[in-house]
Amino acid sequence: MESLDQAPGILLILTGSTASGKDTVVRKLLQRFPDFSKITTTTSRLPRKDEKEGKDYYFVSRERFLERLQAGEFLETVEYSGNYYGTTKAEIRKVLNGKNMIWRIEATMASRAKDYFKAIFDPNSAAKLLEKTLVVFLTTPNKQTLVRRLTSRGMDEKAIQIRFKQDAENWDKLKDKFENVIVNKDGALDETINQIAQLLTKKIN
Repeated sequence: MESLDQAPGILLILTGSTASGKDTVVRKLLQRFPDFSKITTTTSRLPRKDEKEGKDYYFVSRERFLERLQAGEFLETVEYSGNYYGTTKAEIRKVLNGKNMIWRIEATMASRAKDYFKAIFDPNSAAKLLEKTLVVFLTTPNKQTLVRRLTSRGMDEKAIQIRFKQDAENWDKLKDKFENVIVNKDGALDETINQIAQLLTKKIN
């Protein structure tokens, strides 16, 4: 097991359902808390419009992702809608070196993150890291909001129905795993940010 050489930074794990506004919320939180940085995920999917390499994601081919997975570079990985996503060990070590970070990850991994820390760190180090970790789950108000947001991304009706079914099944399995669930309503982004900021401030203090 590994030990922490110094006090870890604050780690905000932000996850949620499809089209719940996770990326937008992360951007706003980074503006509110300039001493925080984003843990950048590596993905095999193609970039969306306006997404930038190294800022939104590290974009690699499917083949390259699997090569790096085989080499043991990733802390965690998940396959979602035919694409791979993963966090490298190098990224998470920024938190362990005292940096305040926001980790935007898939819900299943978010639900397991604390157990993972307990598995790889000695009990004292894991306790320190967990004390500094906040997990927040974002969701949409209703199916209509989800459909509208996904339609605006150019997703067709069949794909939307598949995504909605996947989300419903996933939430049924994970609903007891998240203490902090926030509904990100249309036109109420500031309210969402304020709710998360209040939780985060408690961790900082």
